[in-house]
Amino acid sequence: MINDAWYSVSPEVAGSIGPNTIMDRASTPPTVSKLHYIFKGWLGGEIVESFPCYLVSARLAEAIQTSELTGADFSEVEVEIDMQFEMFQREVVAALPEWVWMKPAGREGTDDFWIEANGQLAISGRTYELLQKFDVKSAEFMLL
Repeated sequence: MINDAWYSVSPEVAGSIGPNTIMDRASTPPTVSKLHYIFKGWLGGEIVESFPCYLVSARLAEAIQTSELTGADFSEVEVEIDMQFEMFQREVVAALPEWVWMKPAGREGTDDFWIEANGQLAISGRTYELLQKFDVKSAEFMLL
C-alpha cells in the first residue's frame, strides 16, 4: 500500500538562494533563518528547491496545513525574478503562483516530512498521495 511507503523527493531547482538570505553555514545542512529566492526559470511545478530550502505554492502549503500531515513548518520567502527570466519568458513569469517557504522539521519514520542525512527532502506515502493532487511533474520521487 502506498501509505506505508517513504519517498525521497528531488524538486525542480528553479532558481538560487539570493543575497538577502541569512544562512549559518556552520551546520550541516546549513541553517537558514531568512530566505531570498531568485527564480531563473520554472517548469510549472508547485514545489521547487535550492539547497537547503524548499518552496511550495501557497495553494499546496494550505493543503498541507489543513491536512493531518506532520513535520512541515511554513514561513514567508522573499521572491525575486531574474532579469533574463523576466525578459525572455514573460508568460511563464506571469503564471508563477504565490510561494511559501516550506521547512521540513519532522523526524524520520515518525513525521510526514523530514530531511535525510544527505540533506534531501523525504516524505511519507500519505504526503505523496496529497502531492499527486497538485502539479508536481517537475519533481522526482524515489522510494526509500
